Amino acid sequence: MSMSCTSNSFARIWDIQDKDGWAEVRMSTSRKDKKSGEYVNSYFSFVRFTYHAYDKIKKMSVGDKITNIQLSLSMEPYVKNGEKIYPKSVKITVFDFDEVFDETGRKPKGPAPVDEYDPGDGELPF
Repeated sequence: MSMSCTSNSFARIWDIQDKDGWAEVRMSTSRKDKKSGEYVNSYFSFVRFTYHAYDKIKKMSVGDKITNIQLSLSMEPYVKNGEKIYPKSVKITVFDFDEVFDETGRKPKGPAPVDEYDPGDGELPF
């Protein structure tokens, strides 16, 4: 099963590996926890950028920021040596995104804005 979604969060690019037709990217996101006031970071490796995202990521540098990320998440099994194997982690494939610029049209210096997340009473439905 796979799921397509769009994230308006901000992500920072840490590494770009061109694989001739697609790119493997390491990136991170962060948010400020309202209760503790501390930043919570999430790191993603082996993120595949294809189609429009591949064309755009080739022009970017480490440290650049992106948003409005159109992606799919999947955990589909595959066959290896005749055996069905389930992946250990979610596969993330990015199809398109917007590069982050400041109000003057330049790439901003410093940290990207963070998402504010309020888990309510700390009760999540899963």
